[in-house]
Amino acid sequence: MLQVQKMGKLCSALVFMLFTALTSLTFTGCGSDPEKEAGEHVVKYLNTLMSGNVEQAADMIYLPEPKAQARAMLLGKMGAIVPSMMEEAEAKGGIKNIVVEKVEKQTEEGKYVVYVRTEFGNGTNNQGKQTVITKDGKMYIGK
Repeated sequence: MLQVQKMGKLCSALVFMLFTALTSLTFTGCGSDPEKEAGEHVVKYLNTLMSGNVEQAADMIYLPEPKAQARAMLLGKMGAIVPSMMEEAEAKGGIKNIVVEKVEKQTEEGKYVVYVRTEFGNGTNNQGKQTVITKDGKMYIGK
């Protein structure tokens, strides 16, 4: 039962992140500004996740070594969670708007925290944040 409750909380968090990413993509433009790129990465990640493409979404997450083992575990979890996330969003009237409220550059080089607000059709909203890291010149969802 505790496992199911944890999965529910994780689903809610992933739904929020996905919806935030969708809105962020709408409001951030292309360019060489790393903070904007971090916001765009979160939006792309969330869009990919909410489309059900967990394989592509997994490619956007920084994975520790051994990567193959971490990826297999991640794909299993994502495959179980994503359908629930999509159902939860629909139960709230769908996503009305996703707003990137701010992006903060962290003291660690190549690390950003993206703050978002997701507004749903039923008038409720969720606020959250997602960390983005840069490794080898590429942005990833990370810790």
